Amino acid sequence: MNPQLKGRRGAKTNAAIKDEQPSAIRLKVNARYPEAEPLPTVPPNLLASLPNLPEGLEYRVVHDNLILRDMPANLIVDFIPAAIR
Repeated sequence: MNPQLKGRRGAKTNAAIKDEQPSAIRLKVNARYPEAEPLPTVPPNLLASLPNLPEGLEYRVVHDNLILRDMPANLIVDFIPAAIR
């Protein structure tokens, strides 16, 4: 993901990531994503650099962390801390 976050295009990607971020939430595997918090999207250029996921799973960027979320259950399946620099 690093090349997608560098240069002019990277500045736009970083700005898009910072939009609609939740307040300070604690990420924990198998925890529910707080329903009252916004669900930030993943910019298309970053999404294109990530592996495809099975149906029902999605990527989200929360602050500088990349999370894997089970959509029907609203669970944080896994996350990579400090994935976005």
